[in-house]
Amino acid sequence: MSEKLELLHPATYTIFKPNALIKSDESQLKGAEWKVYEEILNDNHKVNSDKLVYSIPYSLIFESRENITRNKRALSKSIQSKVVFLDKEFMKTYFNKSYEQGITLFPTVRYKDNHFEVELHPTFKEILTMTGLGFTKGDIHTVRGFNHDISHKFYYAARSRQVFRQIWKISIKDFKKELNIKGYNDMRNFKRRVMDPIYNDMKDTWLEFDPDCYVRGSGSGRKIIGLEFKFLRGPKDEQDVPVGLGYSWERTLQSLGINDIMIKKIRGYVNSNAETQTEDERIIKWSSDYVYYSIEAATQEYKSKVSNKNKSQVQNKAGWFINGLMISGQWIDYVDSKILEG
Repeated sequence: MSEKLELLHPATYTIFKPNALIKSDESQLKGAEWKVYEEILNDNHKVNSDKLVYSIPYSLIFESRENITRNKRALSKSIQSKVVFLDKEFMKTYFNKSYEQGITLFPTVRYKDNHFEVELHPTFKEILTMTGLGFTKGDIHTVRGFNHDISHKFYYAARSRQVFRQIWKISIKDFKKELNIKGYNDMRNFKRRVMDPIYNDMKDTWLEFDPDCYVRGSGSGRKIIGLEFKFLRGPKDEQDVPVGLGYSWERTLQSLGINDIMIKKIRGYVNSNAETQTEDERIIKWSSDYVYYSIEAATQEYKSKVSNKNKSQVQNKAGWFINGLMISGQWIDYVDSKILEG
């Protein structure tokens, strides 16, 4: 990568794979085409469901002004040639249609002074809004820094595994099939043209892995038969979400002055549905609702105290809230009533 970027936790972006239709042979994207596609994918299509036209700065696609002048027209033409074919099963499942359909993903691409203006096919846009299909974005700041085409394909394939396990083992044959790699039967060439570029692009990202990733068979010569990616980060790291990016109430707790260690402790109680005792031996059944409605009750009580100077005032909001939440169970009755209301 050209420069070291801040390492972003996956909780700060949506992870999984891009539109699976792009993997079809008829629409294989390469190089700058991938970059254009990923910029479009970075939008929240579910929220911006009516948006069809996207402006993409040349500076995000090309490395130099010379490349812009030389390649913008050719790239515009190649992007407009990308077609996917939706089979009957897909059309029936998602559009309730009983026919196949071929669509040009980007039917109109205009190249302006400093940006492309890319228009999406309405059907393709509708597909991108179906987030349940996994048509979501990756970490755009990471993928913008990739220097090799193969790294984009590896990124999405590896991320879909890394979420669930820290080691991904796969045969050379299956690896080539998944990433649509042709040739490179000579292992020295495969290492130099495929694996080294992937490793270099993944270094210092969330997907960094041990470079010693080759699996050898038994017998004479010990031929390389597979790959074993040992990621530096795995499921435990995925779950260790930075404070403020987990439950919606975490930022509120931060605003009260509660430190990150305590917030993570509260999150742990909620995640495990823990049961703890108050100082008078009542049971606190920990859930996100318990914290949320305790905050609601505490806010009301605090405002009441401020508006009535005859009431005892809160000197330390963080300590007062933690005591009521974890020790005295001050708002348990309020929480129970709100949960019963539904």
